[in-house]
Amino acid sequence: MLLITRVLSLDEFSVPLLLATHYHGVERALLVPHPDPGQPPLEVRALVVWSPGKARLDAHLRATQLARLEEALTDLAGKVGRRPYTTIETVQKRVRTLLARHPARRFLEATVTRGPEDASPLHLTWTHREEALAAAAALDGRYVLGTTAPEPDATEILRLAKQRDVPEKRFALVKGPLAVRPLFVHKQERVLGLVWATMVALLLFALLELQARRAGLPVSGQTLLAQAAPLAVVLLLLPDGTTLCRLANLGPPVADLLRRLNWPAAACYC
Repeated sequence: MLLITRVLSLDEFSVPLLLATHYHGVERALLVPHPDPGQPPLEVRALVVWSPGKARLDAHLRATQLARLEEALTDLAGKVGRRPYTTIETVQKRVRTLLARHPARRFLEATVTRGPEDASPLHLTWTHREEALAAAAALDGRYVLGTTAPEPDATEILRLAKQRDVPEKRFALVKGPLAVRPLFVHKQERVLGLVWATMVALLLFALLELQARRAGLPVSGQTLLAQAAPLAVVLLLLPDGTTLCRLANLGPPVADLLRRLNWPAAACYC
């Protein structure tokens, strides 16, 4: 984990990366504890990047999350005093539930109060934690990229980091559209076999998308698989002992794909 001891001001982002209007960065040296306690700490080249576009997204996301939390608290405040929210304990329990995993919980503080008498009405109020909001706003648009390689410059580090979404999207394919059946294996050979089968499925998926793009078909591999899912081979056994093979449920999208790729006609696959 990389730790920044202070927030860098905008004036310190002096290295323009890629497009000056999109990214700015400054390089710092960080010492990261070695996994082996007996070894000296690792020196990492840390590139602190500031993106105006990401800063706007971060601020908008925080405002949206805070607004949704306040909307939920406003709804609860309107129910206070009516069953089941007639005691401080029940209202506090509901407030804790609302705040338990909400991403904006650290930005406000909710309080449940009652007057000096037992019959006094309950009140649910909340206030913003301005220090927490200011601390979060100071980090808007900033993130850290680290490497131990001495060769790449700042622009190259950012370019390589931006390519992370390529393998991450393929990981999502393995877990989603490919629907590779999970198997619990223990032997090393079987683990390697499962990984190999998964990689083959992923390779075929990627090649299908590549061929479709080259053929001028702007469709995803997931869409192509869905279009090909109804395909079926019908095998007819005639009284004279001969067989007749036909490909059924061949839709126009798949037929068009075969034609554009110059692949054999559908009848050849029976």
